[in-house]
Amino acid sequence: MQTEVAATEAASSAWRKPLSGGSAVSLVVATAIIVADMVGVGVFTSLGFQLKDVPSPFAILSLWTIGGIVALCGVFSYGELGAMFPRSSGEYNFLSRAYHPAFGFVAGWISATVGFAAPVALAAMAFGEYGKSVIPGAPPLALALAAVWFVSLVQLTGIRHSGSFQLVATILKVLLITGFLIAGYVIGTPQPVSFAPHLSDIGHFTSAPFAIGLVFVMYSFSGWNAATYIIGEMHDAEKNLPRAMLAGTLIVLVLYVALNAVFLYAAPIDKLSGQLDVARIAGGYIFGETGGRIVGAMICVTRGGTAAGLRLSATIAMTTTTAILARAINDQRTALPMTASSAWTSSSDSSGGSVGLVFIELTPVEMTRVTQEAAVGNHATWVSGFSSHACG
Repeated sequence: MQTEVAATEAASSAWRKPLSGGSAVSLVVATAIIVADMVGVGVFTSLGFQLKDVPSPFAILSLWTIGGIVALCGVFSYGELGAMFPRSSGEYNFLSRAYHPAFGFVAGWISATVGFAAPVALAAMAFGEYGKSVIPGAPPLALALAAVWFVSLVQLTGIRHSGSFQLVATILKVLLITGFLIAGYVIGTPQPVSFAPHLSDIGHFTSAPFAIGLVFVMYSFSGWNAATYIIGEMHDAEKNLPRAMLAGTLIVLVLYVALNAVFLYAAPIDKLSGQLDVARIAGGYIFGETGGRIVGAMICVTRGGTAAGLRLSATIAMTTTTAILARAINDQRTALPMTASSAWTSSSDSSGGSVGLVFIELTPVEMTRVTQEAAVGNHATWVSGFSSHACG
């Protein structure tokens, strides 16, 4: 009984102690990570399915605006939580501290299997598919693997260099999208569409297709919480985390509404309705025969930046949760009998940024005792590390 109490106290103490971190991530870089995580394929592919059942430009733009407002509600909630619990690891941190470690455990597994590894793989696959239009004849799988390996190698240079790379990639992404928007309004031939509200739009707002379309929109807005995984590396996180999430989400909201407006402005609705590659179709009407290649290059940069942002967030989140486990084990090494104990830890600081991994062999009962608050999400840390590297 005394051993169990000591283990629990050690785990809780490990959670409360501040981890060694830094101020490697500025407000601008944190905002760039959020924009990079949010802007993906969804905004370039969803419009066709939405127009099929909601053929109203005003209703479509309202749909994306509503999605942005919902995302902002999440931003305000996470901003408050981040200020209360300023530590990297996102939902694992918030749910474990606010409710119960079991909720953090579940969130950790979801992040490991779905939240990080799968989106990185999906971003790389999209990069490969659209890369074919830029480099004809190039195998998509080779392009996808090259993108993931390149991003991984950049992040091995440290958090500061990774943050700089992320900032440059995001600026390039935003500039390309802005150039596309300007070209659409200046070069594109305007279509006979009206963005003004109409009485018939009321029926669209209350229809089932409008609600279904919101699912596509919410998927496109996912990623607004990316900065919560890097709180421990942010400068003045209590203030800059809410600012970064708010600024990043507002930037993406403006870009999304403007992109859909350009698609509707430059291409006929009947050509877009029911189509997947609406960005390529609109690009063809704006730039002519070279439109597909231009749009392909833009989406390639978009997906590459998304993969980089996801890998950076995952790296810091995994390092933080692993450090909590390592501290709990070290604090209680003599109080808790272990069948075998061998640990190798690689710490992370603002200049190194390496992923910390701890390998330890415990019986199930011993692991349960150690992990009361600290270690429940680190199973996910290990799996996330292996899964992410498997994608690369």
